[in-house]
Amino acid sequence: MVFIGLIIGILAYVLLYLGKGIQKYAIEGLKIDKSIKFKHSGIWIFGTVLTTTYFFVQWAALFFAPINIIAPLGKKLHRNWIGTDNNPGAIELCKKRLGI
Repeated sequence: MVFIGLIIGILAYVLLYLGKGIQKYAIEGLKIDKSIKFKHSGIWIFGTVLTTTYFFVQWAALFFAPINIIAPLGKKLHRNWIGTDNNPGAIELCKKRLGI
């Protein structure tokens, strides 16, 4: 089950970086040739859709992989995560450390 979550998480990051790359390609193309704006707009929208899809796929990954697997993976990918257990003691400890 955790393996499925990790695979889905990796797929999410592939979608994110693929979408960002397509968006950058469209923007750079628009800088060079401004006469064909609609051509680059469609490519940019496709990249935006891929980038947005990342968030939904990432949520799906969280259903399969527990946060104690996702948080260290996020740390290795230089993402900021707050992970806590769902028992009241862990939640209070997290709130205390965050100053909430």
